[in-house]
Amino acid sequence: MNNARLNILLFRLLLVSFLISIVFSTHLMASETDSSEIPFYELDQMLIKFKATREGTVELSLFRKIKFEGKVIELPYERQHGYLDKVIRDIAPKSTVASTQGLTLASKQKKILSVYIIDELADGMNEHLNIGDDVAFEAYHVYNSPYGPGLLIYSWEKKVEPNWFQRFLIERKRREVNAR
Repeated sequence: MNNARLNILLFRLLLVSFLISIVFSTHLMASETDSSEIPFYELDQMLIKFKATREGTVELSLFRKIKFEGKVIELPYERQHGYLDKVIRDIAPKSTVASTQGLTLASKQKKILSVYIIDELADGMNEHLNIGDDVAFEAYHVYNSPYGPGLLIYSWEKKVEPNWFQRFLIERKRREVNAR
């Protein structure tokens, strides 16, 4: 009798765990679309397109939100930030955003870009990221310089492979879209 009750209890526990994982997976997929109104750019495309049009100048972009992906090649480090501080003070004098650190990224074509990060992200990046990790970023496009875009990272997510259930949902969604 005790064995049967234990088996039923274990089965219920397994069923609840499975249902929780389904809900969590669906929630993760739903959260991917929350910021879909923010445009996505390829890093290689940005390095070509987002440059100052006149030699020796910097053109402001007024903190337009963008999304992109890159490979981490240098973890957070202290970097020069005087120009960014000036732009933040000019645009939003009451802002408390601090950005004294940077991150170096590589594009798919191995082009390099150094970006600013909000200081409060640095500890989490140092703890959870490694050199070579592929990461999805959300950033403010602050300016264009002769070297490329000046980006201020405000959000990041390490790219991981979806589990089998997430792949199933992705495939089902793809089939629905293609059927239309």
